[in-house]
Amino acid sequence: MTTGSEMTEVSDRLKAQQGISRMPFLHLKKKNPSEPSGWEFSNELTASYLDVLREIAEKGITFVDKCVLLTGAGKDSIGSEVLKGLIAGGAKVIVTTSRFSPQVTKYFQSIYETYGSKGSELVLVPFNQGSKLDVDALVEYIYDPKGLNWDLDFVIPFAAIPENGREIDSIDSKSELAHRIMLTNLLRMLGNVKTHKQKIGSDTRPAQVILPLSPNHGTFGADGLYGESKISLETLFNRWYSESWSNYLLIAGAVIGWTRGTGLMSANNMVAEGIEALGTRTFSSVEMSFNILGLMHPSIVELCQIEPVWADLNGGLQFVTNLQEVSAKLRKEIRETAEIRRAIDAENALDFKIVFGEEAERKHKPHKITPRANMKFDFPTLKSYESLKHLSHLKGMLDLEQVIVVTGFGEVSPWGNARTRWEMEAYGEFSLEGCIEMAWIMGYIKHHNGNLKNGNFYSGWMDAKTGEPVEDKDIKSKYEKQILEHSGIRFIEPEVMHGYNPEKKMLMQEIVVDHDLEPFECSKEEAEHFKLEQGDKADIYESASGDWCVILHSYWLGCCSLWYP
Repeated sequence: MTTGSEMTEVSDRLKAQQGISRMPFLHLKKKNPSEPSGWEFSNELTASYLDVLREIAEKGITFVDKCVLLTGAGKDSIGSEVLKGLIAGGAKVIVTTSRFSPQVTKYFQSIYETYGSKGSELVLVPFNQGSKLDVDALVEYIYDPKGLNWDLDFVIPFAAIPENGREIDSIDSKSELAHRIMLTNLLRMLGNVKTHKQKIGSDTRPAQVILPLSPNHGTFGADGLYGESKISLETLFNRWYSESWSNYLLIAGAVIGWTRGTGLMSANNMVAEGIEALGTRTFSSVEMSFNILGLMHPSIVELCQIEPVWADLNGGLQFVTNLQEVSAKLRKEIRETAEIRRAIDAENALDFKIVFGEEAERKHKPHKITPRANMKFDFPTLKSYESLKHLSHLKGMLDLEQVIVVTGFGEVSPWGNARTRWEMEAYGEFSLEGCIEMAWIMGYIKHHNGNLKNGNFYSGWMDAKTGEPVEDKDIKSKYEKQILEHSGIRFIEPEVMHGYNPEKKMLMQEIVVDHDLEPFECSKEEAEHFKLEQGDKADIYESASGDWCVILHSYWLGCCSLWYP
């Protein structure tokens, strides 16, 4: 997961950190005896944890024969970096994804090809953590002898969705979904693991749960129910003592600090340097994953068997007062600095143009032109009143109040509308403009004019499923194959015909009975149906056992006929 030089750097940093008297950026806490609901810094536990990190940095760590469930391992996330460390250590990992597509499977395949080691396994499954059925089915698949037949050693439930821009007066269904994913169904998942471990008698092999806690308890604001979800997870530290599952699950809570470059924190990357200037520490996703892997070391797992472990990986962020105000001030300073630099650059450009001329400036400012579609929707040319004068004699021939007037019409065909159909008939392929129009008609793209998820303003096309912006020039290469597969004259597609599949259509065959058949038993209703359909060619009667019998005859006047699929 890290290079030799990176490991040495981490080791040196840890040694230096252990030599100072103040509280380390990474430390473990223990329960405060005088305040059972509180936690206090533990010098002894922290020393053990830092020793573990130094050992991993210098010698590595093994996860051979360990089975891990990991959720929330998307690209550029902390979970994906944890995954790299796990399979590099020989673990068997089942990873979930909410977007099971060729792109996603290739991404995880490339991770395994790069970091997989002897004995490691990587299983990727589609999963919706907002669904109770999926939660139950996932754990069932892991423990089922016909499935993976694993017994989990670690559970890392890192799945989360951002709720940016939602204050207390704008809590919506997405906030409720996020709360369900990050709290309700996370607890359900742990409950299912406990149930299956209890069922197979796995009392001596508890699974360590790395709880993704957060220092953000409303600190940043405008993030929906994110803080509430994280705070509620802290109840598991007390439940470990008060409930009946401590033999099956171990709790290690990781208060994950400011991690740069992840999906949840990408909007805050610009102020990370200013935050560190205040004496705190921010982390890359690789660094944070290294800290989390340290919690999975056998020494820390052994501590978790005695009591839950609280790992503060916050980097001292809790000591920054009024974090929201500080962040806003840093953003304002960065924007002001950028505006000043733009103004200075514009002033220098004017000076350069005056001294050396416009031609010299043009050489130093090459323009990169991105191809755009030239969409033309011409309005039909209307005839002038002068050209229609000769029709004045028609006035009064019709009662215009009773006349239906068609003011517009259009073509709908297997190739779209008239423009796209003409392109295919005339040239045998769609132009860039034709592909854009077909992709929009078929629902692959939609037009967006507003802010994106990251807060940036965007006006243009975006993918209808992912919501990611798509440049005009990329639409033909990205969607043309799908468009051609699902347009034109083709066989019926079940997915667009409510499941109707002509290949599975039932065909009825008529069989003519040319001799009397042996009596056969059936229900009373079926016997009456035969009598109604066949008339004199069928005899029905009730047998001594109470069943009904049917005899089908073949007379010289006509044969009995039956229909079978």
